[in-house]
Amino acid sequence: MADFLRHLRERNASPHTIKAYTGDLGNFAAYAGSRGWKSIDHIAIRGFLSQLYEKGLGKTSVARSLAAATAALVVVAALAIMEAGWTGAPAVRGLMPTADALRALDRPIAADHSGSIVLDVPFGLRGGLPLYGSAFAKPAFLLATADGHPRAVSYTSWVPRANTRWFKRHPFYLELVAVQNGSQVSAAELAAARRDVRGMNIGWMLDWGVSQPVVQYLTATGFVFDYRADQVSVYRPGWR
Repeated sequence: MADFLRHLRERNASPHTIKAYTGDLGNFAAYAGSRGWKSIDHIAIRGFLSQLYEKGLGKTSVARSLAAATAALVVVAALAIMEAGWTGAPAVRGLMPTADALRALDRPIAADHSGSIVLDVPFGLRGGLPLYGSAFAKPAFLLATADGHPRAVSYTSWVPRANTRWFKRHPFYLELVAVQNGSQVSAAELAAARRDVRGMNIGWMLDWGVSQPVVQYLTATGFVFDYRADQVSVYRPGWR
């Protein structure tokens, strides 16, 4: 909370804004108790929202409190990630790479001005309700605006149902989520996914540490290994 308020002051936020966030974050901090930011997930956020509704708060007040809590967690997480650095160890997989590793990872992508989509796996849409797919690597979120490419993953205050419906209409994403969840994909489903992905504008696939079945699914649908930067493997569409 202190880190986020300091961040607001450094950005010259108005005293009114800081006061409003202080009150909203105080409520969230009281609800979270002694839990650290790493242990606060969408389940905890849902519980916080339920508590606010039980207290009789209106939708506007609840939305403001949710925005304050989400913004604070994002900033605090980003600060912790950048301070911690990237070690490549499984226990901290998903932390921000070092500056050199980040440049090595992103340089070829940034040099590609095609506007193609970067698919980060694990793949998922995170935010309020509904959620879809899996929790994705933190650097994917922080890199989303670094190289000018749209990202398939998303972290928003609310994932619109139209977004999840769009993804569910595509066999490629549908089966990717199924494999991430440990399900088997039939030969017919795999063939449909291969046909489907060829109609998408996916130019890059970044593997932030997924399971072997997910890698097998992605290579079976046509992605081929290109290079590796620190602990991140980069694949390109083999059909182009």
